[in-house]
Amino acid sequence: MKYVIEGEENYSINQKRYCVKKGEFVVGNQHSFSSILIDSPHPVKGICIDISEQKLLEIIHYHLDDSVPFESYLFTDELLNKKFQANNTSLGVKLDQLGKKIQSALEPPVLSANDLFYSLADSIVADQMQIYSQYSKLKFCKQETNKRLFSFIMEVTHHIDAHFTEKMQLVDLAKSASLSEYHFIRLFKSVNGVTPHQYVIKKRLAFSKLLLSDNCSVSEASFQSGFSDVYSFSKSFKAAYGYSPNLFKKSN
Repeated sequence: MKYVIEGEENYSINQKRYCVKKGEFVVGNQHSFSSILIDSPHPVKGICIDISEQKLLEIIHYHLDDSVPFESYLFTDELLNKKFQANNTSLGVKLDQLGKKIQSALEPPVLSANDLFYSLADSIVADQMQIYSQYSKLKFCKQETNKRLFSFIMEVTHHIDAHFTEKMQLVDLAKSASLSEYHFIRLFKSVNGVTPHQYVIKKRLAFSKLLLSDNCSVSEASFQSGFSDVYSFSKSFKAAYGYSPNLFKKSN
C-alpha cells in the first residue's frame, strides 16, 4: 500500500491510471503490476508499507469459517478497488494517524512493527470484506460484467465522496458507462444499499453536523454542505435525525 501525506503521485496499476493526492492511498497484491510518476514542483511525501500474506491469512481465518472465496478475491487478480480516500476507510484512518505522527515527530516514532502490521492488516481485511460483500451482491451471469460494473459504481461512489458538496449530474455519470438512469440507480443501490441521491444527502447531512458542531450557523452549514436552501436542508435533517438543525446546534 502507498499513502500520500503531501503532494500527489501518479500510478499505473495493471494498465489503469490513478492520480493519488494528499489523504488518498492505493492498495495492491502480487498481481498488481505498477509504475509510478512523481512530477511535482512541490515536496511529495508518502508512506509505503508491505503487509505479509501470512498476517492477512491469520486475520481472515479468525473472522471467516469458509474463507476460500474471499482469499481468492484478495490474493488474486480479482482485487477490484485500488484507490481510496483515507477518511472513508478503517485503513485510511490509521494511515492518516501514522502520517501525522511521522510528520510531527523530530525523530521517527518508535513503533512495534508487529503490532503496527497486525493493526493495518486487520483494517485491510475489514475494508476489503466490506467491498467483497458489496461486489457479491451483483448477480450478472458473466463475472467480467460484474467486475466492470462494480468498478464503475465504486468510482462513482469515490467521486461523490470527494464532491458531494458540489452540484453534480449523476445522469451524466450513468451515460459514461453506457447505462440507463434506471439501471445505474438500481446498480448503485444494490452495492451501497441506497440510491445515489440518498447517498449524496447522507454525506451532506453528516458533513453539516460537523459544521454545526464547529459553531457554523444553520444557513452557513446548509450552503457549505451543498443544499440549495435552508428549508430543504432543515427538512432533510429532521427526516434523517428526528430533530431540527437548530435543536442540534443548541444541544452542542
